Amino acid sequence: MPVIIDVTFDPMIARVGPIQLSWASVFTTVGLVVAFWLGWRAATAYGVPSDQLGNIIFWIAIGGLIGGRLFQVLDHLPYYLAIPRDILAVDDGGISLLGYWVGGVIGVFGAARWTGIPAWGTLDALTPAALVGQLIGWLGCLCTGATWGLPTGGAWGIVYWNPHDLLPPQMLGVPTQPYPLYQVAGLLLILASLRLGQRWLSVREGQVFLATMLTYSGLQFILASLRPESVSFHGLGATQMVALSSMALLLMVTWYWFCSPWRGSVRSPEVTDGG
Repeated sequence: MPVIIDVTFDPMIARVGPIQLSWASVFTTVGLVVAFWLGWRAATAYGVPSDQLGNIIFWIAIGGLIGGRLFQVLDHLPYYLAIPRDILAVDDGGISLLGYWVGGVIGVFGAARWTGIPAWGTLDALTPAALVGQLIGWLGCLCTGATWGLPTGGAWGIVYWNPHDLLPPQMLGVPTQPYPLYQVAGLLLILASLRLGQRWLSVREGQVFLATMLTYSGLQFILASLRPESVSFHGLGATQMVALSSMALLLMVTWYWFCSPWRGSVRSPEVTDGG
């Protein structure tokens, strides 16, 4: 039986002069708050001093916003080359959640180098919180059409009707792949896998983070084929190229970190019990 999800409400909640409040910004904010709250609890349980945790979260936020916006611009490069003034219009164009991951990780390593905290263990503690935050953020994309899927070619999918939705006007009224829902389902599966594999992933610092990022990058590679992207190399889109590059880098880091006995520290019982 065909299933149609009609999205008819205005994605913009309110406008005050040049400032716009959208459902995407609301869910993004809620996702960040929840992620930071969960991450704070997990990191303090791991053993990160609370007086340093604020600085770490600050650099994660800065790195994530820069990385997220940069990836968003690269993902829609022809548009931003034509209208460069929109590059800084974060409230309108949104951010890439994959880019937010990359920027946030760079922020953690930068903060770790500055404060002296263990970067890998901190990443392990923060990873589940980041997944929950992204899951909430994708609900904002679902409400606004900020990341739409390819047309389904049939009487099923998500159909956006409001002229303020963030997809091209010609896509209004067209059934599209429920791409945001695929992302939510994928994140739920990763979270469930982390829960089920908690004992195995608690042996050495970095396992939770690296396993999550490898799975997440593979998920992005697969799902990118269900959304419109400009082909950049041998039939692959920009997101797929980033995902493949990320997977290759992560595999090299994983080999270097775990296959050499002098690399990576075994997690202490106190940290394992607290996490």
